[in-house]
Amino acid sequence: MRIEPWLNRAVAFAHALKLVSVDKGKSVSLTAKGVDVANEIAKSKDLLFQERTFLSDVAPKLTEALLIKVWRMEDLS
Repeated sequence: MRIEPWLNRAVAFAHALKLVSVDKGKSVSLTAKGVDVANEIAKSKDLLFQERTFLSDVAPKLTEALLIKVWRMEDLS
C-alpha cells in the first residue's frame, strides 16, 4: 500500500501523546484523551480551518471502493 510517509510519523506522535491507540499495526483509533482533544479542536472555528474544510468536502465522496483504487494506483486511469 502506498501512503504518505508522514502519516506514520503523525500516528507515532499521536500515539506517544496517548491520543490514539494502534491495534496490531493495522488500525488506529482515538483514545478518550484523543476524543477530548478532537472535541476541543472542533469547538474552534479558526483552528485547522483549511484542513477541516477540505475533509468536510472530501469525506462524503470517499467510498471503500474508491479508497481501494487509490491504494492501488495502477488501477486508476
